[in-house]
Amino acid sequence: MNQEKGTSPSIGPGLPSGVKALLNQVSHLGHSETIEKLVSIGALAVPDLLEIIRTGGDNIIDRGIACEAIAKIGGTTAIAPLYKELSGINGTTKVEQVAYTLAQLVDNTHTNMFIDLLIQTKNWSSRAGAAIVLGALIDKVDDALVKDRIVETLLKGFQEEPNSTPIAIRYLVEALGVTKDTRVIDPLIIWMNKSEPSSREAVEALGNFNDNRVVDALVFNLKNSEDFKDSCIKSLARIGDRRAVTPILDILKEKKYILNHKSAAVALGILGDKDAVDTLIGCLSTHSFPDVREAAANALGLLNDSRSINALKKAQEDESKNVRLTATKALDLLGVHELPPVVKEPPRIQGILVLSHGEIENKSSLLWEIAIQQGKLGHINAEGGVKEVVLVVGDSFNDEPYVYASIRSEFSNLGGHELIDRTYPYDFKSSDGNYGKYYVIFDRPK
Repeated sequence: MNQEKGTSPSIGPGLPSGVKALLNQVSHLGHSETIEKLVSIGALAVPDLLEIIRTGGDNIIDRGIACEAIAKIGGTTAIAPLYKELSGINGTTKVEQVAYTLAQLVDNTHTNMFIDLLIQTKNWSSRAGAAIVLGALIDKVDDALVKDRIVETLLKGFQEEPNSTPIAIRYLVEALGVTKDTRVIDPLIIWMNKSEPSSREAVEALGNFNDNRVVDALVFNLKNSEDFKDSCIKSLARIGDRRAVTPILDILKEKKYILNHKSAAVALGILGDKDAVDTLIGCLSTHSFPDVREAAANALGLLNDSRSINALKKAQEDESKNVRLTATKALDLLGVHELPPVVKEPPRIQGILVLSHGEIENKSSLLWEIAIQQGKLGHINAEGGVKEVVLVVGDSFNDEPYVYASIRSEFSNLGGHELIDRTYPYDFKSSDGNYGKYYVIFDRPK
């Protein structure tokens, strides 16, 4: 058969199966429905879906839909063309899309081709993709010798990669964790302690190993390093070793680690040590972040200690609906079945308008500080999210007509004649010395 250079015999150029027409309707149909319709076409759609993956360029959405549809259609038709694509691939997103599709299609008979790809190629994208697929193959391979070869290949690739690109290291680290082979523990601990961009993945991978070396290393990191505290907490919770309770409690008690408090509260519930009850009660009663109070309520339910009953009853009157519901569920677990009191929902934040005297260097940081301040005041976001607008206005941040006009212009979609009545001003000064006012628009007057 004559074959044109650069094409695959399983890829058709004409898109006759209706694939292109469906992709043109994705904005109307939505992501999930488009995939369902493509899957309903079945194997006939695969050649055209492969063509989209091969020629889709930067159209991440179409390529992603094509990959998901191929994975759900299943079969082996797409494996060879996708392997060919992976062998010469470039670009992080495309690597992930193609490799994760292959990971769902391959079985143990395909192991050698991906081992060879990882060993032989110098293309970092291809190496990253091969690592993803080999990580998936570990659970599909029954032969101990083949599993052993996969582990050795991943370790070899990992040892060769450190001076290369972070993305390849990331996927090699993740694959090493999936192997659950104790030979990978020491390399992962060493990599965690390097504080490289992919060290977070090493911390998360170590959560797969219930091993004294791992617990000691994670606890040491949690106590002595400012890096990856959330990941350390989650990995220790997965391992379930109660030696982690005290250092995690220390995190929950320390205000400077406020962004780690939710993970700490969740972990303490999972670890099941009742030494955490008093600290969690305090957290439920006084913490400024609703999601942390919710996590504390859930943890107290899991710990099932009568000391928490009064605090949980009081939490049934919390301003946050999620905290109230979680407290009620926790009380059910403790055998206390009472109807919660009726609580009036507080107004929720729909929009924030920042009017700054000068240009703000780090807008994201300022908006985060505003979110923390509003959280401490007990204000919570509307379920549909919060629209945020930052404007540089000189001295006009105090000019009432200008402020009102800006609110009506920027937040017309929240409209209604009472928009101004739902808006409340606050002063701010940013870390770069800028100052002004920000205005919070609630869903109703406070």
